[in-house]
Amino acid sequence: MEHVRRIRPIERLLIFLIFTCFGFWNVGVIITGKLASNEPFDIKHNILDEMTAAYCGLGLLPILLWFFRRFPLGRKNAASHIPLYIGASLVYAGIWISLIYLTRSLLYPLLDQGTYRFGRFQYQYVMENLKMMTAFWAIYGVTAYFKAARGREQEKVRASQLEERLTRARLQALQAQLHPHFLFNTLNAVSSAMYEDVDAADRMLANLSDLLRITLTSDGRTEHTLEDELKIMGLYVEIMQARFGDSLSIRQEIAADTLHARVPSFILQPLVENAINHSGKDDHRVEIIIRTERESGRLIIRVLDNGPGIPGDPGDALKGGIGLSNTAERLEKLYGGDQDFYLSNRDEGGLMVAIEIPWRSSSGESGRDG
Repeated sequence: MEHVRRIRPIERLLIFLIFTCFGFWNVGVIITGKLASNEPFDIKHNILDEMTAAYCGLGLLPILLWFFRRFPLGRKNAASHIPLYIGASLVYAGIWISLIYLTRSLLYPLLDQGTYRFGRFQYQYVMENLKMMTAFWAIYGVTAYFKAARGREQEKVRASQLEERLTRARLQALQAQLHPHFLFNTLNAVSSAMYEDVDAADRMLANLSDLLRITLTSDGRTEHTLEDELKIMGLYVEIMQARFGDSLSIRQEIAADTLHARVPSFILQPLVENAINHSGKDDHRVEIIIRTERESGRLIIRVLDNGPGIPGDPGDALKGGIGLSNTAERLEKLYGGDQDFYLSNRDEGGLMVAIEIPWRSSSGESGRDG
């Protein structure tokens, strides 16, 4: 059964004004016609006649709209419904004319306008019938137009919702792909530390437990605040520092006004893990900096390391490996073309991985800096 949307008060007022204007428009047409042919006219009678016609039509409008909803006319049922509509237009015109006659017959004496005279019935009835049938089809045309427009809008909403669900499903699949990769690498780190430092391995397992708990209770959220992301990042950093000790330094340079910015969940860990893996191959001290800033309505996140960098084009690194390629795909799914993810070798040595995304605060603030 089709859902019937209730007409709002402002829409009721608008419909009333439309019928009122239509009545006065007819009054103007009649009077100017009389003036053009130099014929006498009675403006009181003209106003009374046309306004009773308009308001009787307004009174019948709910019945007409019900008929259009109950028997919708379409391509599939045109053969059976067009005769029905023609019959309905005749009945509608007859009822409207009868209401006009009764209303005017009552109002003329009450308003001291004498007795209402309908005119020569056979001709007047045909003339009024043609007018009312025209009104029937005009009202049908207007309602069909708005129904089609509303249908197109609803279809756009449904398509948008479907696309959002598909994108969310894809993002969740990407996160599901990333989490086992992270878990496997972290358990390898715990395994390596187990035979060298039992206490460190124990701390690593405790932090890993906290990380898994956060991951499992995230309810599939694709975004959270940078502050929440840094808390998760902190657990991972503690795991890595328990493993590498003083040979690993991770420094955070976080602009205070970026803490409440919304970022993709679990976005920093693969970037930091990539920096550790590629910077610690020569057994030198690994130094990593996580830096954030807000600039021109965008959030910029940079992860810098002091490793050997990437020979050739750093962008080629995005094509291989789970961490970076997964991150690039997640950003594309979340923000489309309104994001940037790039790698570049630093002049002083090492690699910089940068993310630029639209600024969106947890309080709903967005747009350019004010």
